[in-house]
Amino acid sequence: MNATFLKMPDWSAFDWSALHFLRPDGLWLLAALPLIVAVAIYRQRRSDAWRQAVDAHLLSQLLAGEGKRRTRLPWALLLGWTLAALAMAGPSWRQQAQPIYQASAPLVVVLDLSMPIMNGLDAARTISRISPETHMVMFTMLDCNDLLKSSAEAVGIRHIFSKTHGFSDQVLDKIRSLVAAA
Repeated sequence: MNATFLKMPDWSAFDWSALHFLRPDGLWLLAALPLIVAVAIYRQRRSDAWRQAVDAHLLSQLLAGEGKRRTRLPWALLLGWTLAALAMAGPSWRQQAQPIYQASAPLVVVLDLSMPIMNGLDAARTISRISPETHMVMFTMLDCNDLLKSSAEAVGIRHIFSKTHGFSDQVLDKIRSLVAAA
């Protein structure tokens, strides 16, 4: 009968410097280990009805083999929690860039000429200075005269709509066309 033994890896040749965690905040779960073990031991001792009813010197004779089971539970819980925390932290030996946040300017900004804090033209001037590639659409209660159109175009507003019946459909159609073109 040939016995095949598994060969243990040579841990001394292993490159531990390449190990890193993709989500290192998951390692904070390891800080809860002492509390979890203490609660498990407390609940286990508290739930044992024999310990409350029988004297301690007689209890060892009554509960044969109970000590081994009692010490296994906290260690199994400790091992399970540790493995879960390490798995959640995402250990990896290959480092790849993770796209976490990608700054992007808004495609379309919809403004009202009469906003409560800053009027729409001042807001448009600020937006076009910060993000010149952003398309701006404005709507107003006023009639769209030449002075308003030239003022709006000077600050970068491309389209002005009057708040009339059905203006929301016009604004949505213009926004969809600007987003599709971008």
